[in-house]
Amino acid sequence: MPAFSYTAKRNLISGHSVDTVYDLDYLLLSLDRRPNTKKNAKKSFDGTIETILHYHKETISVSVRVDAAGVLQFREFMGSIAGGEAFIFDETGTVAVPVNGINCRVSGPHRERRVQKLNKYDCFFSFEVI
Repeated sequence: MPAFSYTAKRNLISGHSVDTVYDLDYLLLSLDRRPNTKKNAKKSFDGTIETILHYHKETISVSVRVDAAGVLQFREFMGSIAGGEAFIFDETGTVAVPVNGINCRVSGPHRERRVQKLNKYDCFFSFEVI
């Protein structure tokens, strides 16, 4: 179960305060990593290769399952990071036992899909490692 930590900013649910850090554990349905590197490599006449790295970024797309009670906090989470605010993603840890949290920033919109008869939601979003 991955863990997320964020600072509440917008779309606050009852009992939550602005600028307070909250943690979430979600059931991970899928995780897709997409590294993107821009570089130029030039080879000289003597065979030496010189590489100029312009940037390397990694985009992660996740799909998580949220119950009906947790969807409001998920919306708070999405609202709180919508302006490019950083959050912490821990792929293998939990809120109780963190393993390796990385700083991230959301990229693009999120989606929610209600799973019929289960009263649960599948939520999809992407973020970049910063």
